[in-house]
Amino acid sequence: MSGSEFGFFPAGSPRTPASDENRRERALAPSTDRSRGETGAVNQARPTATSDASSDATSDDLNLPEQLTRPRRAWWRWAIGLLVVAALVGAYFRFFAPTKAEHLYRVSPVEKRAIRQTVEAFGSLDVLSRVYVPAARPGQLTSIAVKRGQTVQMGQELARLDPTGAAAELNAAQIAVSASNARVESARAAKNAATDERKRLEGLLAKGLVAAAQVAAAKATESEALAALRGAEAQRQLDTQAATGAKVRREETTLRAPVSGFVLTAVEDVGAMVGPQTGPLFVITPPLDQLLLTVPVSEADIGLVRIGQDASFSVSAHPERRFPAKINEIESEPQRQGSSVSYRVRLRVENPEHLLLPGMTANVTLEIAKSDEALAVREAALRFTPSDVTPDAARSRVWREKQGGGLEPVEVKVGISDGAYTQVTPAPGFELDVGDPVAVGMNGGSRPTASKGGPGISLGSPK
Repeated sequence: MSGSEFGFFPAGSPRTPASDENRRERALAPSTDRSRGETGAVNQARPTATSDASSDATSDDLNLPEQLTRPRRAWWRWAIGLLVVAALVGAYFRFFAPTKAEHLYRVSPVEKRAIRQTVEAFGSLDVLSRVYVPAARPGQLTSIAVKRGQTVQMGQELARLDPTGAAAELNAAQIAVSASNARVESARAAKNAATDERKRLEGLLAKGLVAAAQVAAAKATESEALAALRGAEAQRQLDTQAATGAKVRREETTLRAPVSGFVLTAVEDVGAMVGPQTGPLFVITPPLDQLLLTVPVSEADIGLVRIGQDASFSVSAHPERRFPAKINEIESEPQRQGSSVSYRVRLRVENPEHLLLPGMTANVTLEIAKSDEALAVREAALRFTPSDVTPDAARSRVWREKQGGGLEPVEVKVGISDGAYTQVTPAPGFELDVGDPVAVGMNGGSRPTASKGGPGISLGSPK
């Protein structure tokens, strides 16, 4: 039976191995499960080897049944239908399916916990006081006895100035005092002699041996001697004071520590000309066993601060430790920086280990109040209001979850707060126990009943 009889290639075309291979591939192309009707259709479509073969020989097209050439598009119609159904089911459960009341709100239990109300601020450490030591008189530095960072005792030598001029001045003053002493002694001797002469003449006058004029002359001489003695004594006093001043100026060439403490700054240039106008050569502070911590507190928080309150702070040099402090002073003078106003608060710091140094920056926590056994709720519970309830005064009530579902209000009075938890006391006629669940917000996937209340959290209306 020729290939033209089956219609796989035109009649009269030569048979080749390639044509036989193509014939076998095309014969295997129809599905094995094709019905006999389809096979009959193929047989009916087969051309016969008649005299028309010469006219069909010009075409190489293969005539296939319609079932083999029809496009298969039914599968994607089913896929689109399934996607639409899935979307409708998801929308139903998302927007229309009822939500259980116990899953509508996020809740947090009432707790017994320690609460510390604090004020955070930054400050700097400084010494309690500073004592400035300048050169009391002009002169040249000849030696420096201490360096910066050393500890000194009161009266300890710090430095020396050239004493040549002061020593000469003191020597001259001492000589003047010696001369004044001699003049006083001479005047005193003259006065004593004049007194004795007056007394002798008064005795002779009583016996009638001398004239009264001689006695009067003796009294005048005595008065002059007394005046000379008083003048000599006054001059000696002046010379003594001058000598004392010269001695002080001589001593001022040696600079000594006026107080015991820590040398904060010290002059370093030996041979420099110094004087009162050159400023302090040394700055001495009290021992570093105690320091002063100055903290600016904003006007919004200054009303909470009291003298005697405890505080703690940390410094970058010792980040693993917190150091205690106590509020010692609150300044009344405001510090203005642009539109902000703050007040300086000073704290006394004990520094027995000398780990802290002046100038360090401190991260300070002022402890305003604390309670070790406070009935507390999360701050979010005080700011939550259900969407279908008219907001009341801010932070005046919490919403407790009922056992059967839903919420009930509990009026409370707030106490101290650390920002996350707030102390509460139930108002008269209300109860609130440890473990009671109170609402803090809406669950993310829950949808409350639509109302005019808007979102599920409200900050409340101002008082």
